[in-house]
Amino acid sequence: MFPGTAQLRRGCADPGDMGGVNLPRPDPAPLEPLEERTGAGVARWLARTILTMARTGNFSDLMRVVVEGVAQAVPADAVAVVERGRVVAMVGSDEPDRVLRVASGGGTADDGVVVPVARVAPDATAWTGEMTLVLTGRGLGSDEIAVAEAVAAALGVCLSGRRRHDNDSPPAGAADAEGQAARLLERLSVVQRAIARQAPLDEIFRTVTAQTQALLGDDIVALALRDGDDPERLHLVAAYGFPDDVLHRLWSTPVAAGGVTGQAVLRGELVVFDRYADSAHALREGVEAGVHTAMAAPVIHDARVLGSLFVASRKPERSYGPADQNILTAFAGHIGVAIQSARAVDGLQHAFRDPLTGLASRALLLNRLAHSLAHAHRGGGRIAVLLIDLHRFRAVNDAVGHAMGDAILIGAAARLRDLVRGTDTVARCGGDEFAVLLHGAEHVAQASAFARRVMAAMARPFTDGSDGEVTVGCHVGIAFSGPGADSAETLLQGADLALIAAKQRSMGTYEIFQPAMQAALRVRTRIEADLRYAVERGELEVHFQPIVDLRDARIAGCEALVRWRHPQRGMVSPLDFISLAEQNGAITAIGRWVLRQACRQTAQWNRRRPHAPLYVAVNLSGRQLEQSSLADDVVQVLRETGLESNRLVLELTESVLVADAPATLAQLRRFKELGVRLAVDDFGTGYSSLAYLRRFPIDILKIDKSFVDDIATAPASAALAEGIVHLAHTMGLATVAEGVEDARQREVLLNSGCEFAQGYHFAKPLTATECGEHLFGEQPSGSERPQPGSRAAARR
Repeated sequence: MFPGTAQLRRGCADPGDMGGVNLPRPDPAPLEPLEERTGAGVARWLARTILTMARTGNFSDLMRVVVEGVAQAVPADAVAVVERGRVVAMVGSDEPDRVLRVASGGGTADDGVVVPVARVAPDATAWTGEMTLVLTGRGLGSDEIAVAEAVAAALGVCLSGRRRHDNDSPPAGAADAEGQAARLLERLSVVQRAIARQAPLDEIFRTVTAQTQALLGDDIVALALRDGDDPERLHLVAAYGFPDDVLHRLWSTPVAAGGVTGQAVLRGELVVFDRYADSAHALREGVEAGVHTAMAAPVIHDARVLGSLFVASRKPERSYGPADQNILTAFAGHIGVAIQSARAVDGLQHAFRDPLTGLASRALLLNRLAHSLAHAHRGGGRIAVLLIDLHRFRAVNDAVGHAMGDAILIGAAARLRDLVRGTDTVARCGGDEFAVLLHGAEHVAQASAFARRVMAAMARPFTDGSDGEVTVGCHVGIAFSGPGADSAETLLQGADLALIAAKQRSMGTYEIFQPAMQAALRVRTRIEADLRYAVERGELEVHFQPIVDLRDARIAGCEALVRWRHPQRGMVSPLDFISLAEQNGAITAIGRWVLRQACRQTAQWNRRRPHAPLYVAVNLSGRQLEQSSLADDVVQVLRETGLESNRLVLELTESVLVADAPATLAQLRRFKELGVRLAVDDFGTGYSSLAYLRRFPIDILKIDKSFVDDIATAPASAALAEGIVHLAHTMGLATVAEGVEDARQREVLLNSGCEFAQGYHFAKPLTATECGEHLFGEQPSGSERPQPGSRAAARR
């Protein structure tokens, strides 16, 4: 923004001498200021500014909108419109002489910048003045220049058909030209609004072609852009009106063999093929598609030709006159600025490549999928898409740093490239998710074999070049083209559903899409919607599974398990809703409710057995630990329920601890200061490491059921369980065995030194009423032993 109060200035003391427009001191700005200096914020501002320009009735007001608008957006000393050595309109604190010096090229790079206002219509109805938009001041970078270029391009459109002065007589056809310019600006504004709401690049490209078609009404419209890695190739990024088989053949072509589109790129100017079939550069595909006449205008930004905008007609009577040529030239010129803005908003270095890995972007993947599907449909073949998700990447990324995270992504990309053929496509869809497009995947066995090779490649350790080494693994979802999967989005959705199914199994697995997964998705969606209201509707229950002291089989504590009694579905399995709650954030409210219910019930029981008070364990998810208010919530619950803090055990999974985030450590230390005990749940199934056991203030290890299942029949399992118990005791930790189902397992655990256990051998999960009857139907001992805790979410 300008320092102090903005002041509109005339070009000189005598407006008659300079032909300047007499601009008064501004009232409150008619345009909203540019407050959000992001790609999307700039796009929103440009959309509003372009619409204002389109609806401005006369020359004077148009000049005012331009200089005031740019002045609001760019921190220049002055903004002016200069025509043939004269200041037409100006705002700012600089002198007109300096503005004119910069406009004539007499200043230095630090004095300011000059942006030409392109004339879009050379015919008699057009305003033909040589005009520039001048910004003075230091520190004007590429972002500020891009804003000025966008406004200058829109101004060039506005000048089509304008009268030189407001009291001039309009030339013949001026009204039609001005209306045409207004319509063009309206269409440009639609594109800017798509950019402003941060639509995906492929949607923005489709918006460009749709608005071009709306302006000219032609049969065929296409936008082709140069490949970021190979500028000698053009990619059709959006098209309207071409048959599918033609699209497949034309989606990627050398610039020199690109027909009228390629010629516009090579020449950097508008190219028209009046009788298309007779042109030396006509493409066979265009002739076969019945093209009669065609035209293409270069898409240019910052003196670089990015691609071209193409229109064609099959109608013999159609010809492209000056008005049509002006529209396409102007639209293509402004689209160059818009595409650069879209790329900035999208965060990509260019439209088709992921900047970190160099793989194809999602936009390019969708483009290739569309063309491959059309080709497969025409030829009777089919293709396969594989979605690949790196296992526990986020936890590793947080634990070992983003440098290692980037190294893993780059390494994964390289391994995938090594596995594919030249006709296949590897893309990074975002985060830790990759996609592979396999051509000619006629049989399930081919894609399955490829998935196994992918999993084997990802199972090898990754390194960042130092001594660090990390293993992540992956899941894979596969979908095939065919009936019901005839679009790029549908195919990707199928692969995503298969990936979700694979994630529900063990690490290093793949799934192939089945139609039943659609029904599962619908059920999942309905459950997710209902889950958001389960707490407030009173549909959740807390069940309690007793934990016993193995030395005398007396109850030492309880594990709190959440259950959902759905009004239509009945009792919903925790397997069906806990992971959903963690994904959509509902676990925070559910966890808070479970904590309060479990503490309140345990406090009531303990008032009835003060000689041997119970512990209760509540599980904390990673999402809950991210809440800065969590420790305060625990304090409040303990105060409300009256439960002593040393009777509460909070359980965490190994995956939460391995992230080793400073905030997590701070939360756990706060709990210890309160007197709350901490347990590691399902020990041995994830990232078991002595490092985090030493680093975190842990009190209890819970031995996972998988180590207990065959402990009575397999000596190796018994030895492993005994080793875990010994490790815990060495570090001063208590142990709880999960999933004990018979007396033989209990005996082995007792002999190994394990203090506590839970499972169906002792008691199944019970309602609060049932658990109370179970507790007070025994004769508790008067001596109090150290008591462990247990988890507060469903056993999964």
